Amino acid sequence: MSRTKYHPMQSILFIVDGNNELDHAAPVIYKLSTRENVSVTVSVSSSITKNDYRIDLLRTTPNIDLQWHHQGIKQKISSSFPPRVVGLLSFLYHSRLGDAVTSVLDLFGDSSDESMDEFPHSVVAYDWSYSKRSEAVQLGHSDEVATIVLPHGDSPFINNIENNNQWDRFLKRLADESSYQPVIGYDEHPRMLPHDYLLFPNELTADRVRQFGAEEHVYELGSPRYNPEWLARLDTVRPPNAPSMSAELNVLLFLRHENYFINKKDVENTISMLEKIRDIGVVMKEHPRKQLLDPSVTDGMETVERIRNEYPSISLIDWADVVLSLGTTITFEPVMKRKPVLALEYAHGNYTTVAHYFSNAEMRTKEDLYHTIYELLENGTDGFYDDAEHERFVREMITAGNDSVLDNWAEFIERVVLESDEG
Repeated sequence: MSRTKYHPMQSILFIVDGNNELDHAAPVIYKLSTRENVSVTVSVSSSITKNDYRIDLLRTTPNIDLQWHHQGIKQKISSSFPPRVVGLLSFLYHSRLGDAVTSVLDLFGDSSDESMDEFPHSVVAYDWSYSKRSEAVQLGHSDEVATIVLPHGDSPFINNIENNNQWDRFLKRLADESSYQPVIGYDEHPRMLPHDYLLFPNELTADRVRQFGAEEHVYELGSPRYNPEWLARLDTVRPPNAPSMSAELNVLLFLRHENYFINKKDVENTISMLEKIRDIGVVMKEHPRKQLLDPSVTDGMETVERIRNEYPSISLIDWADVVLSLGTTITFEPVMKRKPVLALEYAHGNYTTVAHYFSNAEMRTKEDLYHTIYELLENGTDGFYDDAEHERFVREMITAGNDSVLDNWAEFIERVVLESDEG
């Protein structure tokens, strides 16, 4: 079925449902806007503040229609189906019964395509976590709209099973199938397959879906969030607020919830050790969704501060001289800026990407961390990275071999929009 042209200019809708989604979508939206080859509408969740520095940056670019609280978007998509069907879709899909969802969609497929005739966009893009929602599933099965799934992350770990929830599901599959499993992956990835284009920042992330037989859907385009062009642009709008604490060596620790195989006691012991090292100041940032430590952990500590959302991560990284990691891709930013990142491998059961790429970043014991902190105090932080290791990291994890990551993304999406309008 050919697509009907409903708008004078090729148009794409981005659905941005949270702060993490904005981190990955904003660079692409920014580049598409500045190129001015397609019209861009952005539906923004109410969880994102209107004065967010990334939103402020997008406001300065041309050709963007910002809509708040997903005004009318979910209603327009869901109008393709009776309310009870939408509820059934949501229940079935979140019960991981993808085949049942497909069957329901097939039953209502003709009415879906007919009711999409007035949908004002030929292409819709959203984060992969949003792609599992019932309204996104509807779009994914429609012949009238092309769907693009954007990255949710850049893969902080080399291993596939990253947390206890995924491990429990893996054990259940072993019990059900009682045979060797050559493919060990995040079991929700196959649920992305109904969508037309699955876009990833690097091979490590793309392979998590490609191993399920989705080769024709998967494209590796480079990291929109951590490429040099975007980081340089963010430096011009970075919020100035940062911790007032200052020391000879400012140490920033990004925390993760213990569900990610985190040994909480090892983290607490690490904090106790750092607090006793002279001439350093430590700021610990809890993960936005789930905290690891009780606030009382810093009681009586003058050189250690625990925060939640008081400062944006970009400002904290600017403040820090060295960054400690339990496994999060936000540490790719200081790596790109050649600030030392120390991966606390002894404190969790995953294998971080930073430790994999940089031999001197891998902290296998608390003693390793102790000695490294003193080396940085004595010798400074310049020259921490081996040039060959850093070049390999940038090539494989950030640029995917592209000279301009953002132009690569924009050119790909522009082709999809043009082909969708002509289809």
